[in-house]
Amino acid sequence: RSSDLEADICKRMMCCIAQQAGEKIDRFRAHAGSVFLKILHFDSPLVPHIPHRAELEKIFPRAEADSLNWRAASEAFPRITQLLALPEYRYHVLQGITVSVGGLTESTVRHSSHSLLDYLRTIQSEAQSLNCFCDVLLQVFRDNLHNDRVSIPLLKMPDQIGR
Repeated sequence: RSSDLEADICKRMMCCIAQQAGEKIDRFRAHAGSVFLKILHFDSPLVPHIPHRAELEKIFPRAEADSLNWRAASEAFPRITQLLALPEYRYHVLQGITVSVGGLTESTVRHSSHSLLDYLRTIQSEAQSLNCFCDVLLQVFRDNLHNDRVSIPLLKMPDQIGR
């Protein structure tokens, strides 16, 4: 059915843009974050089939859409890591954040690591959520074994989070 196809395309598009919004390169993150919010808040006509629209609108309120500075790691990562709680976004966002956490830029590493650790603290007593997170993290690793851009930062991640 056409609507199923549209829903799948919209889901993949939003997930891929969310992944880039967790990117280590400031200008990529800024552009992706801006596009993500424009699509989320576009209402003439409303973009259909956005997974978890209500939750996204709470994380990214329309009133703050223009003022959120995606270039600033201190603003972007606390927001984007909240998408880890949303199953459809978890894999892609974790892949983007992994590259940032294991990156080289001090500010990006510090804020992405801190935000990821904050997220992990919110689920540490929820065995099912923690298991889901670990399963997705392992899947990201499996899918990127031969992709140094992801696998090397992923291997650095435990050390960065522990600092």
